[in-house]
Amino acid sequence: MTRFPIVLDRRHYVMVPIKQLRDMQNEIKRLGESGEKLSAKLDRANEEKKQSDATLKTKIDEVDIRRLEDKIAYLQSNVEHLKRDKGELEEKIASLSPQAQVAD
Repeated sequence: MTRFPIVLDRRHYVMVPIKQLRDMQNEIKRLGESGEKLSAKLDRANEEKKQSDATLKTKIDEVDIRRLEDKIAYLQSNVEHLKRDKGELEEKIASLSPQAQVAD
């Protein structure tokens, strides 16, 4: 003979066989455990994402720094070249100036 316990769900009473009730309770327990496992897995994934983002930002910053250092070196070499050119031009002007004054 099947016994039918009464299950209280807020304001409703439901008649279900005990086996079905036990199956539902076991399923609820199993789903709760699965939910906890998934939640822990999600937390680990979020931590890994934060670490990956931090690593990525560090690498991007390092690349930007290298790029800026290269640009500084390039600009400094241009400045040195322009200073040399300026010196040469000033020497030419100085050497031509006395000649221009003598010709006048």
